[in-house]
Amino acid sequence: MILLAFGDSLTAGMTNGSKDYPPAGFISKLLGEKYIVMQQGIGGDLLEDMPRRLEGTLKEQAAKHRGKVDMCIFWGGTNDIRCGRSANDAFKFFQSAIETCKINECKVVVLTVPEMSFETAGSGSIGANRRAFNDLVIANAEEEGYTLVDVASAIPYLSLSEEDQKKWYCDGLHFTRNGYSKVATMVVEVIKARRKKKRTAVGEVAEATEVKEKIETATSIIETTMT
Repeated sequence: MILLAFGDSLTAGMTNGSKDYPPAGFISKLLGEKYIVMQQGIGGDLLEDMPRRLEGTLKEQAAKHRGKVDMCIFWGGTNDIRCGRSANDAFKFFQSAIETCKINECKVVVLTVPEMSFETAGSGSIGANRRAFNDLVIANAEEEGYTLVDVASAIPYLSLSEEDQKKWYCDGLHFTRNGYSKVATMVVEVIKARRKKKRTAVGEVAEATEVKEKIETATSIIETTMT
């Protein structure tokens, strides 16, 4: 199975130190050798630029691995929100990226935009805008067909103790090694749950088909006996 982690500096695993810790690396270790996990995170990237880059990356990786990318782990929107783009405008570009995945028959796991240390309170603030964007992402998950990993709720910077802030975040925007590892674990849990659900659905279909065939066989025997 081929997975692509795609997004901005958070996908790239950037820190305030000399070493980065892309979640894709942790995801690969957790899932094992049966999975190919690639990473395409670019610091400062905006949602409006992602659909075109995503399209090219999906085709490039499909050619490289002689098979389409099965799943995109999409994490974008942080730069748009912190630079003042409205939640509605950011969500339109987000939808375009999701549509790109659909066209390329690629399943999607979406991560929400995490809290930032410099968020301010009040209407129109970065915090209010981020929450509005995440609300749109969450509310449209079922309709758009992607699976959610709510990083914002799982590691809420502003409500953490100072000790935990330092444990999970390195600068109030990017994560530490521990933070990126936690995000990766959350993603893997979602992927495994999704695959388990799929296997259960396939099993149920197979069981229903078997029952139907038995009924048809029994009906045929009865009809033959009666004639």
